[in-house]
Amino acid sequence: MLSRAERQAATVVLMLIVGVLLVLVYLLTNDTGRAQSDQRIREEQIARGQQLFAANCAVCHGNRGQGGVGLKLDIPTNRPTSEAQATQRTEYLTRTITNGRPGTFMPAWAIPNGGPLNTEQIGALVTMIEYGDWNQTEAVVKEYQAKNGTPPPPSLSVNTGGIGGNPALATAGPIPSNVQNPAAAPPAAGSTSGNTAPAQIVGDGLTINTTEKDFAIQIDTSLVKPGTVTFHIKNDGPSPHNITIKELDKTSDTYDAGKGGDFKVDLKEGTYTVICNIPGHEQLGMHVMLKVGATASAGIVAGAPAAPINGTDNVMIAAKREEAT
Repeated sequence: MLSRAERQAATVVLMLIVGVLLVLVYLLTNDTGRAQSDQRIREEQIARGQQLFAANCAVCHGNRGQGGVGLKLDIPTNRPTSEAQATQRTEYLTRTITNGRPGTFMPAWAIPNGGPLNTEQIGALVTMIEYGDWNQTEAVVKEYQAKNGTPPPPSLSVNTGGIGGNPALATAGPIPSNVQNPAAAPPAAGSTSGNTAPAQIVGDGLTINTTEKDFAIQIDTSLVKPGTVTFHIKNDGPSPHNITIKELDKTSDTYDAGKGGDFKVDLKEGTYTVICNIPGHEQLGMHVMLKVGATASAGIVAGAPAAPINGTDNVMIAAKREEAT
């Protein structure tokens, strides 16, 4: 039989055990509650971000972030899988939305930079991009457009760089090859314009191998015969692209990254402008001239292509953004 002292000691030990258990239960419950609270806050931010995206961003980036004038947002890079990745990506997206991206159509959206969004709204957009469901976002965009109408096409002006034109305050670093670049790609070696020798028909004269990327069109010949001409199209860029013959107002299917197909069109003798008609892509450099005939006059089209012919546009780099788009 336990002595009084032993019973008292046992009681103290039992109370200590109960106390520890209560603390553990509190901590576990508190952590669960905090996690649930954090999840509710994130869901609220995502919902707010989806509304902001519908009103301001979908017109350039697509209803579900598939890309258009703006870059594709529904990409693995924007889905951080670790705390370190989340910190880095959140900072990058916040800086890009706040200050824009020089040399592209991405304007500065923060109120101090002349944009319409405050810090909390930009944070909600970033959370939506990183953690939102793009299918759900597309539904929100469609609902918004049904109530408010489809926003007008953006006023395409090139961002000349952050606050006061200072590129250091916008997204840092050189423009990657897969990012909008008004300079597009330089003309390929062997392709020239102006007073050059007449172009020569390549192959059967009715087939054009066409490669599109962000943001240029490459064709393997600048001269074809009159008749039914087939464009073999391949999209090597991250953004959706298509082919339009401006003079005929005929457009191919639009192909996502890595996709392609054939586009057949009847062409009579003459000179045609081949573009991508995704909003803003022609201005970014996606246009090239094509001659249809037995021979090409000097100075009208590019010379015989020792390498693919590029369509580029270098004049918009100096444009200054006048309004947020």
